[in-house]
Amino acid sequence: MHERRIPEWLRHSPAPSIRDFGILAGLEAIVRGILISVFPLVLYRSLGDAGMVSASYFSVGVISLIVGMMLPGLIRFIPRRWAYSGGAVMFILSAVSAIWGGSLGILMALALNTIGSVVTFICFNAYVLDYIARGLCCTNRMICRLPLTPDGFTLRAR
Repeated sequence: MHERRIPEWLRHSPAPSIRDFGILAGLEAIVRGILISVFPLVLYRSLGDAGMVSASYFSVGVISLIVGMMLPGLIRFIPRRWAYSGGAVMFILSAVSAIWGGSLGILMALALNTIGSVVTFICFNAYVLDYIARGLCCTNRMICRLPLTPDGFTLRAR
């Protein structure tokens, strides 16, 4: 016979810890590292011209800036976890299109990787603000204490 009660850990899942956020930040840093170290070389080999690589990075950067500015408004209508998952799916699609190859595949991989980085970075920071308690490094405290000390950090706020 099946149990009728729902286990407590399923009903109220535990809040993520600092360790969980550290793991996510590390994985995202790996993706951003690949974006600035590997993609320029692959694009140069694929396109054959440094000017084209620069123009493609500029256009993808403008597109990712627009997506980053629109994302907070979009998160009002769709849950943040779906946006974060969409960014993670963009990382996977970026890898698939990079494997597909060719100039178009590499450019698509660059665009998907960049936009996925923007989406996950914004959602990740919003999750950190939701779940991690503010300590002595709260922005308001730092701004209020700055005129009192030379560096703003030597005196503790009480």
